[in-house]
Amino acid sequence: MELFVGRGGDLEKLSAAFANTGEVVVQAVHGLGGVGKSALAAHWAAKQSESVRWWITADTPAAVNAGTAALARALQPGLSALPTELQTERAVAWLAGHTGWLLVLDNVEDPAHIRPLLDRVPGGRALVTTRRATGWHHDAATLRLDTLEPADAVALFHRILTQHGPRATEGSDAVCAELGHLALAVEQAAAFCAETGTTPAAYLDMLAKWPATMFAAALAPL
Repeated sequence: MELFVGRGGDLEKLSAAFANTGEVVVQAVHGLGGVGKSALAAHWAAKQSESVRWWITADTPAAVNAGTAALARALQPGLSALPTELQTERAVAWLAGHTGWLLVLDNVEDPAHIRPLLDRVPGGRALVTTRRATGWHHDAATLRLDTLEPADAVALFHRILTQHGPRATEGSDAVCAELGHLALAVEQAAAFCAETGTTPAAYLDMLAKWPATMFAAALAPL
């Protein structure tokens, strides 16, 4: 089921930022945890035409290296027997020698974690997702991602709630508003209602009675 809704303006901004060619173009999408940065990146990347599109979980330098090594194995399965360090070097060499590729570096905590990679690969595009709003002026252009528009949040809630058939949706808008229209929280709340048979109105009552427990559950990783 497609969970991505709205974000038309943000998608257009991403495409415009990547219009340049001839050198590596890096765009960092930043915002609150759970706002939908990874979903935006995945949706945008899936629409691109590069023959090589690769997703790297990049929250630590070790994770960046591991994801880069995995790219080498995907490009050349015969490299699997090599040490990880050599696999990483092979991937970097491939990226440096080719154009027309796209890397998605997800959940970057510090620009310094990805700088050693991007400084060596001058021929493609890199899309970064991060909670960090500052410190990117030497490394990337930035795009702030805000919470969902209210109508989009409700549409997402309804899509998840009714995926297996008609359900009572009264109170959905109030639930989404209470959750701040945060994409992850809306997804989790709708999934809870869909799986347990809880109505949106009843879920709203639970938020009022047990706010700490319910908000923690709504913001837990999927």
